[in-house]
Amino acid sequence: MLTIELEPELENRLIKLAEQQHLSVNEIVRQFIKNCLQQKQLENKRQHALKRLESLRGKMIVGDVISPLDDVWTGDANHL
Repeated sequence: MLTIELEPELENRLIKLAEQQHLSVNEIVRQFIKNCLQQKQLENKRQHALKRLESLRGKMIVGDVISPLDDVWTGDANHL
């Protein structure tokens, strides 16, 4: 088991939070670490998605694919 020496002020804040949440200090710290890891995973997924989009830049043509058609939209004609 890992033991961490905390500053007295931080230790008191953790104890107070643990009492408010009806949890032990260990559980509070464990939840904090879990949340940090989840945020890091989300950030990694975001960075991966941005890199993927960047790799596609210049390889795809994105634009209005409907306007070049001469057809008139009549999908709502019978519903109005």
